[in-house]
Amino acid sequence: MGSLRERQRLRRRRDILVAAHALFLEQGFAPTSIEAIAARTEVAPGTIYNYFKTKDSLLLAVAAHHFKARLDEHWPTFAAGATDPVGAIVRLACSMVDWGLEVYDRGLWRCVYAAALSHATKVDEGEFFAMDRLLLQKFRALLEILDRRGHRLGRTDRTTLGDIVFAIANNQWLTLLHFDTVSSGRIKRAIRDQLRHVLRHEFAPSTGAAPRPRAVGDARRRSDDAGRR
Repeated sequence: MGSLRERQRLRRRRDILVAAHALFLEQGFAPTSIEAIAARTEVAPGTIYNYFKTKDSLLLAVAAHHFKARLDEHWPTFAAGATDPVGAIVRLACSMVDWGLEVYDRGLWRCVYAAALSHATKVDEGEFFAMDRLLLQKFRALLEILDRRGHRLGRTDRTTLGDIVFAIANNQWLTLLHFDTVSSGRIKRAIRDQLRHVLRHEFAPSTGAAPRPRAVGDARRRSDDAGRR
């Protein structure tokens, strides 16, 4: 356990993130000022800058903080209930869409990506991209859990397949953010269909290997042997 000072610092940082999140949702990103966030947190504006260099970096930190909180909350349920391999992976990928929209609406997520890609926040973007790494890690972890439960991967190794699953889910997520006319339901259906297509031959049966098909030559030899006897 850290020192009292460190715990107070972490608590204040969390309070700033919660206040900023609420104000971004209420007012939007551009209209929300650091002064308003400071007032909601009951600290001086300068205190905000002790934790976050810019409003952009605060926006990124809010997204990472709240998304990680949802992932941490729901992950044990996914890990415990992962029995059907394709279904488990599809459910995790589709749930990430739902969690993302619980954190921010599309407009705010567009601000997040703009901030992450801007030169002004190149020092602070690490926390945002750490979120992508966390998602990738969870997909790989789920594949490992499935492997331990007897769902062996066939043609593709766990790391590569985790990368593929993440890429499919992330591409559809970006499509959702880009087009206002595309519903989250449509995006989740696209994720489901693409993942089922990719994963349909990846997992060996968990109850043992399927019997090897008999070759025509083997059957003919057995017939000839039976005739000789």
